[in-house]
Amino acid sequence: MTTDHQIDPRFRTKPHGNYIDINQLYCYREQLGIIRDADSKRAKACQDLLNRIDALLNDLDNPMRVVVAGGFNAGKSTFLNALVNQRIMPVGAVRSTCTVNVLQGGKQRELIIQWRNGRHGRHEYRSYQNDADAQQQIDALMKTEHHSIAQIAVCCPNQPFLERFTLIDTPGLDHNAQDSAASAAEVQRADALIWVLHNKGAEKLDYEQIVQFCTANPDSPVIVILNQVDALEEDELHDALTATQNKLNAHVTAVLPLSAKLASEGQAKKDHTKLDASHFYDLRNYLQHHLFDQYRTLQEKIRFQRRSQPLIAELQRFIKEVTAQQQPAAPPLINSRYADLGDGTVLDTFTNLQWMRCALGQTWDGKNCVSEAKKFKLNDAKKAASKSNYSGCSDWRLPTIYELKTLVINGKNPTINKRAFPNTPSS
Repeated sequence: MTTDHQIDPRFRTKPHGNYIDINQLYCYREQLGIIRDADSKRAKACQDLLNRIDALLNDLDNPMRVVVAGGFNAGKSTFLNALVNQRIMPVGAVRSTCTVNVLQGGKQRELIIQWRNGRHGRHEYRSYQNDADAQQQIDALMKTEHHSIAQIAVCCPNQPFLERFTLIDTPGLDHNAQDSAASAAEVQRADALIWVLHNKGAEKLDYEQIVQFCTANPDSPVIVILNQVDALEEDELHDALTATQNKLNAHVTAVLPLSAKLASEGQAKKDHTKLDASHFYDLRNYLQHHLFDQYRTLQEKIRFQRRSQPLIAELQRFIKEVTAQQQPAAPPLINSRYADLGDGTVLDTFTNLQWMRCALGQTWDGKNCVSEAKKFKLNDAKKAASKSNYSGCSDWRLPTIYELKTLVINGKNPTINKRAFPNTPSS
């Protein structure tokens, strides 16, 4: 949170309006609305930016997106089943996940199917009776309709932490181009990343994707799971874990071992020996303390700051451009000193005084001073100046002797700049 003097008090009572970046977005939204309504040429650009502001503001309190990614058959779905202690996601020795599947909070058991190209309507809602029914429906949809499905969301009413965190199960990055593209798109939108590796450690594609995400999202937790460790001897596990940590620790939050298979079996059979051997308890505790208990911190760092700041920078550039185009061009300077204001007056940029280009009695024809200048006694000149409406101004006065001397060019004849003050009488 920032200090009060940086906050526009008009927007303090808006949702999260006491945070400086969010407060600025409310300010920019007001400015864009004014520009859009006053400038039809910029209406579309303003509306596009307004839509982006609204999308970001509307997303502030949504659940954090925790994407589970990794290679084909790395055990992502089995890990997620163990994490929520429900057998919902289809698993198997063959390709089990070929759509993006989401575990989210909800008040009732239902599947929300997001179809591509509006098929069956944009979304379709189906109820499920229990975990087995959900798994069976998802499995059937992935086998027969996966080309038509963008994602399948599973609402889990008995998982309170899913009200703040959405878990996203992705297809394998290394199976085919479509799966890789779907996974990469979800990783790009992640607030936090859990990367599941085979027990052989990080391959080239794993390493590249993890480092790329960490570089683009320095505030996002990245937790790497070395899965399938039940297939390793103790010394093999030590070597594989050490090698993976040495390779990734400079980039990620943690590298932790797991046997998702043993964890799932241990939960199903209430076998604590298998659960202990799976390393699941250590992993779950780590995720709880370093991820799921950190909602507010992650919200501030990722939603309030990292996501808003690039948009704020773009808004600043847009407003600056609009403001610059709305401002009149600077008047041309005469002899690098007098700004021609275009109305028969000049501004002396040395003294910041505005002068009539013509003497009293003369008029400005757009190029020159015409007619004869009048002669006045001092008091009469003061009165004539105060009553003058020259160039539409009514606050004229005689200059002081010191102000008048600033126009004098010593050692020159004439002693006044004739370009700035044409046809000025010599006496």
